[in-house]
Amino acid sequence: MKRIAILGSSCAGKTTLSKRLEEKLGYKRLELDAINWLAGWQERDFDEFRNIVDRETEAETWITDGNYGSRLGSMLVDRADTIIWINLPFLTVYRRLMQRQYRRLFLNEELWNGNREGWRQALFEKDSLIYWIPRTWRRRNRVLRRLFDRPPPGKQMLEFRSVLELERWIGQVQPHPL
Repeated sequence: MKRIAILGSSCAGKTTLSKRLEEKLGYKRLELDAINWLAGWQERDFDEFRNIVDRETEAETWITDGNYGSRLGSMLVDRADTIIWINLPFLTVYRRLMQRQYRRLFLNEELWNGNREGWRQALFEKDSLIYWIPRTWRRRNRVLRRLFDRPPPGKQMLEFRSVLELERWIGQVQPHPL
């Protein structure tokens, strides 16, 4: 377990898991949202984004959190030796979304590169997570189910369907000798 791709729905806990694994394993963490979103909510150029991720995932050890299949294709799955799917129930994910929105709006939580989510962006835009998750949760799960039902050769595939299951696994993770 040296090159880890963490996949799943928005608000499933990908970034939280990647931070915990970074701490336990000492691997560099690539938060794809932080690479993608520049200051002022400007999206990084497609080729520049791919080039950064391409370069960073040439390393011997890394952890990525995020999907970005439309921008990266199968790059992360191809390069990872371990693919983790946080496959939590929709209601769990949506509850986490509500908690996240509270932090972002009422506590003015900073996201990536100085960006903060405002009320309009959080509640009224079509790409708001409040609308995004119900639109994409089922589709993303279908795509990931296909991947996990027919895993690429040589990959360690880990699917977690509950927070408890994930917590138990994290407790067993040991640093890998480099």
